Amino acid sequence: MFSNRIRSLGPLLIAWVVLFGVRSDRTFAGVYEDLGTPVIGAWKQGAWVFWDPRLKRDLLWSQECSQDGAILYCLDLETGQVLEEYDIPAREIGDIRSSSDGTLYIKGVSGLTQPGNELMRFNPYRRTIERLGLPGTPRNRIASFTVGWDGNIYVGTHREGRLFRFSPFDHTWKDLGQVVPAPVLPRQHIWLQNIQQLSDKTILASVVRAPAAQVVAVNPMTGSFHEVKPTQSGGYQIYGKDLMESTGSGIRFYDVQFQVKSEISYLTFDGADQFDTDTRFSLASIDNKNRAILRVGREIIRADLHQKRLKRCAKLPFEGIVLFTSDDRAVVVDHEANRFCVVPLDGRSPHTRSIGYKGKRGTQICGLNKTSDGIIYGTNIIGMHIFRHNPDTGITEDMGDVGWPGGEVYNVMEHKGRIYFGTYGGGYWGVYDPERPWSPDPETDGREPTANPYNFGRLGGEEPNSVNRPFEYVTGPHGRIFIAARANYRSVGGALVEFDPDTGNRKVFRDRKRSVQTVTADDTYIFAGTNIHGGRGSGDQADVATLFVHDPKTGTRIFEQEVVPEAKAIVSLRYNPSDQRVYGTTDTQVLFALDPRSFQVLGQWTIRSPGTPLAGVPEDVGMIHITAASDGCVYGVTSRDLFRFIPEQKRIEYLDTPPIPDLYQIVEGKPGVFFMAARSHLLKYRLQTPVYFR
Repeated sequence: MFSNRIRSLGPLLIAWVVLFGVRSDRTFAGVYEDLGTPVIGAWKQGAWVFWDPRLKRDLLWSQECSQDGAILYCLDLETGQVLEEYDIPAREIGDIRSSSDGTLYIKGVSGLTQPGNELMRFNPYRRTIERLGLPGTPRNRIASFTVGWDGNIYVGTHREGRLFRFSPFDHTWKDLGQVVPAPVLPRQHIWLQNIQQLSDKTILASVVRAPAAQVVAVNPMTGSFHEVKPTQSGGYQIYGKDLMESTGSGIRFYDVQFQVKSEISYLTFDGADQFDTDTRFSLASIDNKNRAILRVGREIIRADLHQKRLKRCAKLPFEGIVLFTSDDRAVVVDHEANRFCVVPLDGRSPHTRSIGYKGKRGTQICGLNKTSDGIIYGTNIIGMHIFRHNPDTGITEDMGDVGWPGGEVYNVMEHKGRIYFGTYGGGYWGVYDPERPWSPDPETDGREPTANPYNFGRLGGEEPNSVNRPFEYVTGPHGRIFIAARANYRSVGGALVEFDPDTGNRKVFRDRKRSVQTVTADDTYIFAGTNIHGGRGSGDQADVATLFVHDPKTGTRIFEQEVVPEAKAIVSLRYNPSDQRVYGTTDTQVLFALDPRSFQVLGQWTIRSPGTPLAGVPEDVGMIHITAASDGCVYGVTSRDLFRFIPEQKRIEYLDTPPIPDLYQIVEGKPGVFFMAARSHLLKYRLQTPVYFR
């Protein structure tokens, strides 16, 4: 835990006086305070081992990710100390591949404030990062790439499944087109994964979307393609001039015509009697000398494909990313525990080292909420951390990782003194008891009763893929918690989930057309806003978002309507007890008011600026969050505006411009004091009544 009273820009007090009446859309002035970056160093992922031709040794590469730019660093395998660091103009590095001369090609993933979405390369002799770009094709980012036999770089994209070729020889790009078998659904997410080049220069790629992956062979000169079915899973690899895949019990080989050449079962090898016939081997590494390295759990096994012999080599000391060096050693990297272990495969003793890199980057704040004792709780978009801010002391604490794998904690809410939250991926539901010490249990993924936070498990019930992203939560009129969620990848729609905090039971109310984006409640009903996007890759099943009313007594929808024409998502809903209205915002920059009994829209108002988009919640949609305040007004944030809607006057006022843009989430603390996210920073805004002179 740490204090953020002195961190980054803070406390940076930014205040300026706006005279009443000077601008027609501003009537109050306030004071902003930058409370700093609550979560730093939480998002580290990925690891790669490459032989460095200048330093003449293997280096362990990894990264710290951030919406404000990633950092690529390399470690000494013997000491764990950082040798070099490089700023990367991307949110994260998705993959690194090495060419034959030791040049590293790097896949950058776009970020909120960074260009990202481009190919880069590291020159091992100059020790520089060079940006190679990506052709300006709309709606595409790099999904996968490979360094081809012909020396070119082939890039597959998400969302259209296009194939690009970059020539390192003349630094030119060529778009080879969308290599996706028909039919292609409108707005469907499509990934071109596992790009490989065969010895005859044919490009092989896996087209990932609903319902199942397809494999295509592409002519790299013309872009013409046809579907092939060489594997069951699309998890193929290149082996010399052949194609191969792991079957779990052996290896199947194909020729360049995708015909099966041979199949090897590990259970026929010498030494196979050590293993149960149901053992599934994971193929970890293979080379052209008939050497394969297999995994069973934490055991490393060498399989000699020529002599047909299995031999246990080592046991990994802990779980993590497993890599292999050029001199026959395994490396396992555990970012959560900030450590790695080098495990020789010849019987020598392993050695574990701490990762010498210290986190420097913050990550975008995703969730904010207030508890009954006035504490502000929040989450970060990727990193699985929860933080809290005490407005009385001014102290911000990073509580730490919740204790189970995932991408992000979407939000937090209080119910009877306990803090509930949902996590991606898999749609898990957890709880933290502030009366007990923070004590996550990563060994059991938070499932031990003593774990704090405790993991209730997946929310999807009998249909686990129905919930993957639990966005928002509210306590309903009968003490149950209702959760707005999107389905898993390639699964349509989403769900509204009812969770009983007393018993842990849950009911899933499935929506097979739309995901459920936002939720609020009054003393009788649950109000939910939908989003036309379901699980990524499923294809949209609707054109317009809806608002629906759920009756918790009967478990049925008693009303559903497209309340704002052309809106693809209702992004925020809040019940305002002062005027007993439900207010909502949309991706089309509309604020609307709904009568919670007649279900009639009472008015719509245009918001002058778009909301802040944040990958995954949901894609391509600006989020305009709102909150009902103690003065009876509804306050909200866009990418660059703080605004207030006055119900009596039926108009929107714009307050002081924030010191940092990309606002996301807003909650009121004490009356007239608001907390909001601005990128990785937590901002405090205090309203001030204008002073009049005469």
